[in-house]
Amino acid sequence: MAGGSGTEVVNPVKRCFLFLYGVKFPKEAVIKRILVVDDEEDVRKFTKNILQRAGYWVQTAGNGEEALEILRKAAPVALIILDIQMPEMNGYTFISELRKIEDQQSTPIIV
Repeated sequence: MAGGSGTEVVNPVKRCFLFLYGVKFPKEAVIKRILVVDDEEDVRKFTKNILQRAGYWVQTAGNGEEALEILRKAAPVALIILDIQMPEMNGYTFISELRKIEDQQSTPIIV
């Protein structure tokens, strides 16, 4: 991290990988909300665990419909980690519907 300011915003994906390599972040670092959308519960739990240990607030959803419901009721998220092949609503349809939500139109998505 750069010296001087004391607080640095680190992109969520970079921060997660840095955490896996043992880099520690100060308590003042900005905590971002991440939504993990995957139909496999083990994948959701594993991803949530890693991200929480890296200091992120994480919500999970089992399909696109559940994720949209969460996003319509809560504050915008900083990042969405998305599975493409899911029952009920696949990742492509989810992205299309997500872009209709004003607060989430530019949210980064990792597929």
